[in-house]
Amino acid sequence: MFDVAYRKVIAPSESGPGSAHLLVTVRNKSGSDAKDVVAFILEQNNVTEEHVLIGNLSRDQRVEVMHPVGMPAEGASEVMDESAVWSIEYSDDSGARRTVLVQGTRVQ
Repeated sequence: MFDVAYRKVIAPSESGPGSAHLLVTVRNKSGSDAKDVVAFILEQNNVTEEHVLIGNLSRDQRVEVMHPVGMPAEGASEVMDESAVWSIEYSDDSGARRTVLVQGTRVQ
């Protein structure tokens, strides 16, 4: 239904080593439009601390979102090195709210 790929990105900071962000790429393969898409790492929500708002995705559309992790760059490196199961919540064409689990792929 959805593909999720993510990678750690260090956002530079003038006052220190920077902070960790996730660059999250979500592709809608569900065969229908998906509205109000929200993604988060299942059972590891301390990594993102907040849901990653993706927005609306048409069929086969792909979107990239940069999301702050909320921790210093050096503290986030080990946490984000594993692939994780993501929960994707969205509204389908009928307006029903759905949740699917997707094995995320960590990319370099």
